[in-house]
This record gives sequence, structure tokens and C-alpha cells, in this order.
Amino acid sequence: MTTTYPGTIDTFTNPASTDTLASVDHAAQHDNINDAVKAVETTLGTNPQGSFSTVAARVASAESLTRIAGKNAIINGDFKVWQRGTTFTPAILTVVYTADRFSCNRDGTGATVTVSQQAFTPGTAPVAGYEAPYFYRYAQTVAGSGGTYTNVCSQRIEDVRTYAGQTITMSFWAKADSARTLQVQARQSFGSGGSADNAVVANTFTLSTSWTRYSVSLTLASISGKTIGTGSWFGIEMYGGTNTTQTFDIWGVQVEPGTVATGFSTATGTLQGELAACQRYCQSLNVLNPNGVSGGFLAMGAGIGPSSGTEFAIPLKVNMRAVPSSVTYNSISVSNGYTTNTAATITISNHSTSDTISLSGGVAGTLGAVYWLATSAISNAYILWSAEL
Repeated sequence: MTTTYPGTIDTFTNPASTDTLASVDHAAQHDNINDAVKAVETTLGTNPQGSFSTVAARVASAESLTRIAGKNAIINGDFKVWQRGTTFTPAILTVVYTADRFSCNRDGTGATVTVSQQAFTPGTAPVAGYEAPYFYRYAQTVAGSGGTYTNVCSQRIEDVRTYAGQTITMSFWAKADSARTLQVQARQSFGSGGSADNAVVANTFTLSTSWTRYSVSLTLASISGKTIGTGSWFGIEMYGGTNTTQTFDIWGVQVEPGTVATGFSTATGTLQGELAACQRYCQSLNVLNPNGVSGGFLAMGAGIGPSSGTEFAIPLKVNMRAVPSSVTYNSISVSNGYTTNTAATITISNHSTSDTISLSGGVAGTLGAVYWLATSAISNAYILWSAEL
């Protein structure tokens, strides 16, 4: 008999007390047992370590681990960081960033779409032992018309060289308001001045109304012979239906090398590490007045002359991917600290670098005088700058 282990369990014939050595071939039995033992030893290996009694136990323990830094290429896959806010109404034909590092995009007219942070009820997160506070929701409450694509949720991972030519596994938890299809694809973008994008549909899943983990493995194309331009990236994209009302809830997004969807982990494995990873692409200054006291100073700068206005150099919390390319703000003024508050018109000046952002206040100032970016608001006063892909 040739052993079938570990594919299946072998079947052996046990001789009865009345059998002779010939009626159940004694030599064949020894041969069968030897083959089976060798197969077991080959499968399990040698020398189990520590408190584990078998290699299989060690493997099972390793597979149960979750917070392993570095295995997940997706930043903020558990949707804990939302620097830009918690509710968004995305415009059409525009990549709109929502939860940190994630974006959505769509076309068509007349639709009403809201992307929002949703809170898990304690004890209801999809992974036992990982009590995530938030998940991502894409809700299209008015169908609209003329739409040809609905990019529900995407993330661009810096550098198209990431996993090029390798087999990867994408996984995520999701549910919908009813049985709905969600198409997942991978895209290699070679950046400005680079080769044309390469997009591959990985799989189309049918979601239910309950949290379920979905995964798919695929091999990315080689980048041999390609031209890599500025700002290249590899990304995952999730697409819903078009011209229909629909709601998708998503959590626990992971991309890792290999063919197995292992236990979920964030990219860095720590709260601070994940925030810092997000801040490579987006940073903000916020006024938080929990006691209801109005007003605050966000940054100090100087007047650079009546013709040039005021400028504020702000050291960045972490180095950013590139010099920030866009800035948004709310309830911000330029103040001399005691008598003058003038509504600011903030732009990024050409003095900015990847470790210091320089903001123009848009207000005339006295050369060399001290000025502040300030607010009189109790809440929702901020300046946010982005260096997204």
C-alpha cells in the first residue's frame, strides 16, 4: 500500500488473533506502517519548540496571531483614523479621500451618496478579540442615472514596485443592505510620465446582510519593460452597482504576500504607528476645546511685507511622501495676537518641503511682525494638508 497521508488518513487491516502470518501479509503490514510513519514525520518535521507538543500546534498558534507589524500593506485597514472628518458627500468624477488613506470615486448624475464613519456596538465587531471601534460605510440613497462605475472604496499603496510579479491575497470583511455584488480589482499605476495602468479584476463577491470575510489571491504582473514615472502606486479597488440605491459596510482590509488570508493586522501593529503612517500622506492642525472655551492659536508666523502678506512655517509631525499639494481649512483667521483678526485665505507657499509646510495667510502684514493663525470657533476649526498619491 502506498500511503495517502497527509491528503487522507490511511486505512490499515488489523489481524485477528486467529489469523496466520500469511493470511494478512505480515511483511506488507510492516511496509505499510513504515510508509505511513515516514509520511507523518515528513509532514510534521522535527523538534517542536517551547510549550507546543507538535509542529501542527505551533503552526495553529502562529496563524491565530493578529497584530503582526509589516505583513499588511494597507494602512488604516481597521478604519480607526479619520483626520478629514467622519461624513462625506463625494462629488462626481473626483477621487475623494474619506477615512485616512481610503478614497471613493463615481460618475453619473442625480445620485445622493454619503460616506461615513460608523461605530461598532461593543461586542459586535466581526473578529472575536479585536474590538474595532469603527467601520466604513458607502450609502447611495438616491440612484441617479448615467453612471458607468461606482468605486465604493479604494486604497493606493505607494510605489508600483510593491508586490510586482508576486502572488498576493486580498481580504476584507463586508456586508450590504441586501444581497449585492462587490467587484474587487488590483491596479498598477506607473505614475506621471510612466507606462499605462494595468488593472486586473480579482473576483466578484455576493455580499449578504451579515459580516463575512472575503478573500482572493492573484498574481500581479511583472513591471519588466515598464517605465515608472512620478507618484506610482499599486492599489486595490472595490466597485458596486451603478444607478441603484445601495449600502456597503467594510472593515478589516488587508493585502499580504502569499496565497493565504491570515489573521487581520494593521500595517504597523500599534495605534501610534498607524497614525504616523497615515500622516505621511495627510496632516492637520485642529482646535479642540472640550470645555467649550472659544478661540485658539494654531501656528505662529511673520509678516513678509505688504505685497507678500503673512507666512507661517509649521514643522511636520512626520516627513510626508512629498511636498503637500493641497490644503483645506475652516474658521481660520490671521491675528496679530491682540487687536486684528482677518479671515485667512490659506495657500501652500513655495517654501514648503517634505518636513516643513509653509502656509501663506493671504493677509497683508508688516514686515517682520509676529502673526498667528488663529480661530474664535469652539469646534471644527482646522487646517489640513495632503500629499496623497
